Amino acid sequence: MEYDFIEQPSIWSNYANIFLATKQDTVKIFDENLNVIPTEGIASYWDWDGNLFVADKKNKVGLIDYNGKQTIPFLYDTLYKEHSVPRISGFIANKDGFYGFVSSNNEVIQPFKYNYIYALKGGYAVYIDQNNKVGIYDESGKIMIPFDYDAIYSTWYNNHRTKEFPANTDIFIVEKDGKIGTIDNKNNVIIPIIYDGLSSWVEYGPEAHFVKNNDKYGIISHRGEIIIPIEYDYVGIPQGGVVLVIKNGKYGVLSWKNKEVLPCIYDKIILDIPWLDFGDEKPKIVALQQNVWKYFDLNGKVLQSNVSLKVINDKYDYIFKWGEPSNENHDFDLKQKGGIIRER
Repeated sequence: MEYDFIEQPSIWSNYANIFLATKQDTVKIFDENLNVIPTEGIASYWDWDGNLFVADKKNKVGLIDYNGKQTIPFLYDTLYKEHSVPRISGFIANKDGFYGFVSSNNEVIQPFKYNYIYALKGGYAVYIDQNNKVGIYDESGKIMIPFDYDAIYSTWYNNHRTKEFPANTDIFIVEKDGKIGTIDNKNNVIIPIIYDGLSSWVEYGPEAHFVKNNDKYGIISHRGEIIIPIEYDYVGIPQGGVVLVIKNGKYGVLSWKNKEVLPCIYDKIILDIPWLDFGDEKPKIVALQQNVWKYFDLNGKVLQSNVSLKVINDKYDYIFKWGEPSNENHDFDLKQKGGIIRER
């Protein structure tokens, strides 16, 4: 056999009009009639989302289309396309240590003068300038979000619309001077940029953000109204309309609307609330105080006192192994001071 590998690239059911044949570190392109298409210097390739990226023996990257035409020559150290940036059709590229944005025909959309470019859900590319400030351009190439920020992140509700904002409004979490808040796509401040941390959403809970300030945690709405005061050492993911909290080393339970279900006087609390209701067992709160375990309903009414330690250990031992809960866990995805982490 003359070649090590032969492939006809495809995206879904859309097959390319070419075949790529690899032998060691050389790739040749054939048309559908198996005639060689003269494209020289391809040492490797990868097919991503209907784009055929090619690299030469110096690891410079270019692009060929599904007809075998090289539309971007071997110019770049990095070349990739993000699924999440459909607003501006093109590719993030790196050349001579700087990033730019180019079209599929190698037309420069944004020049190579940026320290980095990263993508956000909702179709935006965020540019980091040489002062390490970030901004966003609109579809016409004009500055939409000025280069005043240290980081810009998407929010969950940009992809899952909320009635609080018009359909054409996107909201971003931003970092500025070490503080976190939110802005809209017209650079209007929505949540004041005064906090130490902010999540993009609250899973299983109200349309809101987990918030951190002065090493205390709470929950605020998309517009910054306080839902759970920022005074707790821990605020958990809501379950069944209630939230586990810790204050001064003691556990308690609140409702989503900040109504006290159990005060912060307990040594341990477990929310035994199934994520899916199969009707086998009613949800309950399991609480320890002065070496006595009790069951409560979700309104704080005692269901059972003096539950045996054996019953507790048999059922909840795996939870005890998790250790103390923390809002710094990655599940909460708090955006905090420090800027973005470069992935490429």
